[in-house]
Amino acid sequence: MNKLPTQCRITAEVFEVRADGSLLPTNTVPAAVLSCVARSRRDFETSRQNEAGEIRVQGQASIGEGTSFVDMVVEVDCALRNQRRMIFKTGITLRSDTPLWVARDFDGEKGLDVRISCSIELVDGTPARDAVLIQKADIAAPVVVDRKEMERHRVGDKGWLAIQWMDPRELLAFDTGNVLPDAASADPFSEKDPKNIRELVRLSEVRPPDVLKTWFERPVWDLRDLMKKSGVDSEGDTDFTGYDPSAQRVFRFSNDEGGLDKFEELLSPGCNLPPRMVAVTFEGKGLTKMVTRSGRQSRLERSGDEREMSRSFQIEPTIGESADMVEVHLDYRDESHEKQKRSVKTAVTSAVGPYLEVATGSPEGGSKTSLRMKTEIIGTDP
Repeated sequence: MNKLPTQCRITAEVFEVRADGSLLPTNTVPAAVLSCVARSRRDFETSRQNEAGEIRVQGQASIGEGTSFVDMVVEVDCALRNQRRMIFKTGITLRSDTPLWVARDFDGEKGLDVRISCSIELVDGTPARDAVLIQKADIAAPVVVDRKEMERHRVGDKGWLAIQWMDPRELLAFDTGNVLPDAASADPFSEKDPKNIRELVRLSEVRPPDVLKTWFERPVWDLRDLMKKSGVDSEGDTDFTGYDPSAQRVFRFSNDEGGLDKFEELLSPGCNLPPRMVAVTFEGKGLTKMVTRSGRQSRLERSGDEREMSRSFQIEPTIGESADMVEVHLDYRDESHEKQKRSVKTAVTSAVGPYLEVATGSPEGGSKTSLRMKTEIIGTDP
């Protein structure tokens, strides 16, 4: 299945903010929707215009190899009837079929919300999640391969089982006589690799040990000799290291916890943290909010009928090492009211969660006003 070509369908939904500025329910009907399908790492652009307004979406989406994540740079330009035009550009990481609210600008009276989603599809339009189904009673359900970080399980009183998801091509890296093929080999328009990986690495297909029958129902590839070359040796008759090609899992069963530690270090990808983004909310007159990847500069603008800039919001947040602090480079300008203009350009360190007063002021005889900002860490889980 992982050799079938895929592409990505990107969808932008635009909503009008309620008059009180409250959050919209997830089932709210959007004021405008625009969708486009594109190959991974290829530019896309689509637009639509009618009496209700116009919307344009462009960018580039990159499908993560062997994952359901999509890295995306997207720009949305939207002008609905009776609303100021909103243009924003940001970089985000989405999980396929999991929508994300990415931008809002509300001036205290009117505003727009934007939600972005993507779906990894086969070339005939079938969602990748529905490409392989398994029958459970009278229901056909998608087959979900567990690709979480390394896990170790106790198998009764027999020993420990360590499991890790791994692309079968990575097995070639453990065989010194072969070179890992280019990732583009899965591309139907590139040269195909005619060699079978199991034969190339000279692996035998065997039944797993009886104690693992409930874990692995089908024959697996015997990796004991291959792992021995990397220093992971079998200490006893029950020790076994194998590869399950049906679910793309490499595993080791043993009572030797030192050997299991070595196995996990060897196979660990180094960083098992899921992708994270930052949501920056800024309160001045109304509220502006954007979601972007850590270290990515993103910008939002609102303009009037003559497309003069009336509000702008530019951010570049960076998540700290402990993930409870965020450094934010910020540039905010509000010129939507002729008699009351505000701006602030600075770099601040913000604790995740609470609001921080970025700037304050009070005219002679007037009440104090403030510009406040808060940051949140956004994950990619459904």
